[in-house]
This record gives sequence, structure tokens and C-alpha cells, in this order.
Amino acid sequence: MFMDSLWIMMADARNRELIGELLSTRYNVDFPEEGEISNKEISLCIIDGYNITKNYESIANLREMNKDVHLPLLLVTSKEEVGFLTNNLWKIIDDILYIPASKAEVFARVEVLLRVRRLSMEVLRLKNLQLSDTRKKLQLTEEKFKLLADNAQDIIYRYELYPEEIFSYISPSVERITGYSPEDFYKDYNLRMTIVKEEDRDLLSYKSCDDIKKPVILRMIKKNGDVIYTEHHNSPVYDRDGRLIAMEGIIRDATEREEFLKKIQHDLEEKKVLIRELYHRTKNNMNVIISLLNLKAESFESDVIQSFVQDMSLKIYSIAMVHEKLYQSQDLTNISFDEYIRDLSTSLAECFDMSDRGIVLKFDLDPVNISFDIAAPCGLVINEIISNAFKHAFTGRDSGEIFFSLKDIKDGYLKLEISDNGIGMPEDLNSRMYENLGLQTIKAIIENQLAGKMNIISEQGTKFIFIFSKNVYKSRI
Repeated sequence: MFMDSLWIMMADARNRELIGELLSTRYNVDFPEEGEISNKEISLCIIDGYNITKNYESIANLREMNKDVHLPLLLVTSKEEVGFLTNNLWKIIDDILYIPASKAEVFARVEVLLRVRRLSMEVLRLKNLQLSDTRKKLQLTEEKFKLLADNAQDIIYRYELYPEEIFSYISPSVERITGYSPEDFYKDYNLRMTIVKEEDRDLLSYKSCDDIKKPVILRMIKKNGDVIYTEHHNSPVYDRDGRLIAMEGIIRDATEREEFLKKIQHDLEEKKVLIRELYHRTKNNMNVIISLLNLKAESFESDVIQSFVQDMSLKIYSIAMVHEKLYQSQDLTNISFDEYIRDLSTSLAECFDMSDRGIVLKFDLDPVNISFDIAAPCGLVINEIISNAFKHAFTGRDSGEIFFSLKDIKDGYLKLEISDNGIGMPEDLNSRMYENLGLQTIKAIIENQLAGKMNIISEQGTKFIFIFSKNVYKSRI
């Protein structure tokens, strides 16, 4: 059975013997002589004022060496002698036993201090167990990481920046990807730079920690001279003082992906050329149709036929201009709607010789981009309104004005207003709406094709108000 070991250091022989004899019934008791204080494993030191003063430094050192497990000190003294204790002595004393004292009090004081000692030892034991468990887990984690890193397809590395630049780890996969072994990088830390193509080396000159975190594509020259694309993902490592000491990261062979992307980009550029050519040819073919219609119309003397051919020609022209704008656009899917309105209305005005009649066009247009699916029907609407204004709005007048307003309102909707200061429409407009083919066409386009709303106001001229979404049609992929 384990018994606690006690030191009794008392100058008074009688008191030393009495306390020693009493405590030896329960504990291992030793009486160290002067100069025998060492790092011996003991549970409690019972000492008097003379010895604690004389051996203060040795006892303080002993406690320091046993700091992981508390070594308690019990001072035995009289109430008359306690006044000699200095502040330093009080710092190392755990309890005081005033003599004379009863046997029960002696055992009680000793046992309390021994319990403190045992508790301290139990805390240390649990701490060591926890530490041992943590070390085992850490070792297991490290082993798993090394196993994963050593068998990874990507390059995994740690590059030390402080106190010196060196690879502390680089996975074996580096040889498969670059042709150079891990030992090559361990021997020459600058190899990380020299195998990168000279044109890409500036990308490794990180100016900030944020730059380190940014993925980067670098071209590398393999040991056999082949050039490959590599994708780098880095993370900075800091010490407790916030100093950048290392970089950890993954390098992935991105050659196949980059070659595929280059092919896709090449194919895309080719398709863009073909689409532009298609738009251009479509516009030209429509112009040919317009020319054929006008040529055929010259063989007829009927004003009705001449008017019909002109109306059809202008409708085709409005669509042809959309193709021309698409041909000129950057993304080949959207056109500048404000620019289209301005150019189309100006061209139509020239066709009707509006300037000769003193009719001017005015614009207040927000910059808006829309797709072909919206621009083409809107072009037909604009053509219909301008044609109608030329034919009817300014009868008997030698001047006039047509005003265009385009506003990009909330929730993706557009508001288009086309107004003139002409004679206005008949009072029974609503009742005659469906007798007018042009108004029927406008209404059908706005409500059916564009899912919008139309309103007509005839006061001091005529104003058409259209509200429709610029996202009626889904984008084509």
C-alpha cells in the first residue's frame, strides 16, 4: 500500500521526535540533515522557522522543480515566534501549525495538505493522459495526411519563408506532373521559380497576403521541355506575432482543361464570325427583297398597290435594321434600343421627306439594351406609327414634331412613348379601333408578342404609350 512521504525539518529535537513518532504511524517520515535537500520525491515538508529561514533558497528551488505537482509546506511555530516571517517566507508557506497542538489537529493539518498534494497529482495525471491522447490523435492525423498527400494526384506543398526560404514538404506527385522529384525541390528552393515560364513569373511576385490567396494559372516547363498549365491555390501561414512565415498550397495540372477552354474559345470565335455573317447576309437579303418589291411596284399604276408596297418595304426595312445592329453589337444577342429607335425613325423620316414638310424628330431616350425578339416587333410598331403620322397627323400643316421617349422603369420594364403635335385622332377612336388595320397590328404586337399594355391619348395631337418587359424572352444559349 502506498504511503505518503513526509520531511520533518525542525531544530528542536524534542518537538521533532514527538511529531515524527506521531506521524510515522500513518506516513513514511524522514529527517533530512542540513545540505540533504534535493529533488527527492516527497509529499509534504514540515518545517520550523529556523529551517525555513536557513534553507529558504533550497526549498524555493525544490518547489520550483516540483511545480507540475504542488509540494505543500507546513510551518510549525509558536504564536509568539510567528512575527519573524517575512513576505518572501509567506509566499512559500501553505499552512501553520501552532504548538503546542493536539494529535487530532496535527493529523488534520497534515491530511488537508496531503489532499491538496494528491489532487495536484491527479490533475497532472489527467493532463498527461489528455496530452498523450492528443499526441496520439495528432500523430494519427499526421499519418493520415501524409498518406493522402503522398498519394494525391495534385501537388501538395509547404514553402517556408522564415527564417529561410525552403520547401519543408512537397508531395511525390510533383515528379509525375513536372518530371522533377521532391528531392530536387528540397535541394534547390528556387526551382519553383525557374521552371515557370519567364512571361508568367511576375504572377509569383506577391505584393500582399490577399494576392497569395488568389488562384493563379501558370505555365511550367517540365524536365523534358514540355510546357504545361498549372493551377495554384495558396494559403498564407502566420506565427503568433502575425508574421508571414510560410505558404501552403495545392498545384493542379490544368493542361487538359486549358487546352479544352482554348478550343472552346476558338470555336466560339468562329461561331461569332458565322453569326455576324448570317446577320449581315440576312440584312442584305431583306434589302434585295425591298428592291424587288419597289421594282415590281413600278409596273403598277395603282396608288393602292404603290402604298402597299411601300408599307411592306418599310416593315421589312425595320427588321433588316435590327439585323444590322446585331451585326454591329459586341455580344451578338442584344442591341442598343435607344440607338435603334433614333436610327430607324430618322431613316423613316428621310423616306417620307419629313424635313421638306417641316416635320422634326425629337428624342429623350434612356440607354437600354434589348434582344432581337423585342427589338424586331418594336421596330414594326415604330414604323406603323411614323407612317401613320406622315399620312394623317399633319394634314394641312406646314410643320410638326414627333417626340420619342424611352424610360427604363423599375422591375425590368420599359416605357416607350411616341407622340406628335398633329391634328389628333377621331373622337370615336375606341369604337373604330378594330376597323383600323394599323392600330390592330400595333395592339396585337404589344399585347400578344410583348405581353405589354398600350394606351392612346388624342389631345393636341396623338400620344402612344407602351409599357412592356425587356425580359419577355429567355436568353438563348
